Amino acid sequence: MGTKTANQISPAAHSQKRFVFGILLFACGRLTFLLIPLVRSSSLTSDWKNVLSVICVFGLPDLFTVLAVAVLGKEGFAQLKQLLFSRIKRFAPPAKVGKVRYRIGLVMFFVPIVFAWAYPYLNEIFSGIQEYRIVLSVCGDLLLVTSFFVLGGEFWDKIRGLFVHEPARPDISV
Repeated sequence: MGTKTANQISPAAHSQKRFVFGILLFACGRLTFLLIPLVRSSSLTSDWKNVLSVICVFGLPDLFTVLAVAVLGKEGFAQLKQLLFSRIKRFAPPAKVGKVRYRIGLVMFFVPIVFAWAYPYLNEIFSGIQEYRIVLSVCGDLLLVTSFFVLGGEFWDKIRGLFVHEPARPDISV
């Protein structure tokens, strides 16, 4: 009468369980690359190890994503996207930044580019720089990527404008 049996689950609880299961499938798909050390340490032939490693990186995440979408349904997947993007949005660069921050960002943007251009010449002048080239390259790449976040959203629009053939022009009517 007033009690529910094990087979009677409310629709809200059922959809909540589906949502949690869908998130677990999605997360498991994103973490399949962690299986690579297990595959590499197995006693399989190197050909099989290579194939399974590639599947762990490229095949399984997509398969788990499709399964998660199937479990979540249209509404659940929209809810998951909204949840993920609301978390990621915090890290988005601000639309406008001040002059000092913009200038610092420009220095951060151009230093790795100028260094990459000058590296062959610097390598001839400073012979010891060759042994640090990987560290310098990684630091330069990190500095370049970080500069986009320091420069802000307007800079992203400027960069995007480089790849648009027709520039957006204001409508000037006389």
